[in-house]
Order: sequence, then structure tokens, then C-alpha cells
Amino acid sequence: MTKAQKRKRKFKSVKKKIDRTRFHSISPLGYVRVNMRYPIDFVLANIGHHYLTLHGHRVKMWSKRYQNFRDHGVTCVKCGIKGVYFRLECQCLHANWEGNAWHFNLYALDENGKEIMMTKDHIIPRSKGGANGINNLQTMCSFCNLKKSDSLE
Repeated sequence: MTKAQKRKRKFKSVKKKIDRTRFHSISPLGYVRVNMRYPIDFVLANIGHHYLTLHGHRVKMWSKRYQNFRDHGVTCVKCGIKGVYFRLECQCLHANWEGNAWHFNLYALDENGKEIMMTKDHIIPRSKGGANGINNLQTMCSFCNLKKSDSLE
């Protein structure tokens, strides 16, 4: 069996498990998600060196991305779109959900109501010698971050 066939088989088994529950779905970006929107205040208030357990999923609540959203805001520094809610998601590398890393992704809504993922961006890119500290991070939507790439602006 090739690697592609194994991946396809694994994805089918995850999809079957998702289809059996009403609480999970697959996002347009391919993440498995809990069908619930979490308020920004709830997630940002729970940042710290601990885990949260929601809907049976364990979520690590310390990351530079969460800290960036708390310290630098939830608005894209380029286009000005604002994050409105978080989603609990994972990439589901294992059919058994126990081994997967669940995390919150911040989403904004465009004028058509389509979700746009908000990301952290390095002001001075790591490839150009920028630090990985919180002072070198800013909030950007995924489209602006993709356009910026590793350029200095």
C-alpha cells in the first residue's frame, strides 16, 4: 500500500468518526472542528500554562499565537479585518482523537460572511534574523500574511 493510499484510508476513518457525531465537522481548510464558536474574551481570559478540556478535547492554552492576539489585538494590521470568534480545531493526524493536538483558531468574517483565519506574523521575518519574541509579532489575516511572505515592510 502506498503512502497516499494509507493517508486516504486514514482520512476516511476520521471522516467516518466525524460523520457519526453532530458536534464535529471538517472546515474548508481541512481541520476537524467542534461545531461551536467561542467568544474571544473566553479564550483570551484562559491563556496560561495549563490545559483546558472542552467537549472531551484537551487544549494547551499557552502559545505565542494566543499571546499575540491578547497583547496586540485581533485586527489585521494591513487590511483592518477584525477577528470575531475562535473555533476549536485539530489536524487529526490519528483516527483516534486522543493523540491529536486540539487548538483554537481565530476567524474573521469578510463582507460575504466567509471565514478568514487570523494568524501571527513576524514583523522582521525569522529568515531575515528576526526574533521569535512577542515584541516581533503582529496580527494579520491569512491573505495579508501570504502576500507579505518573508518581506520586510
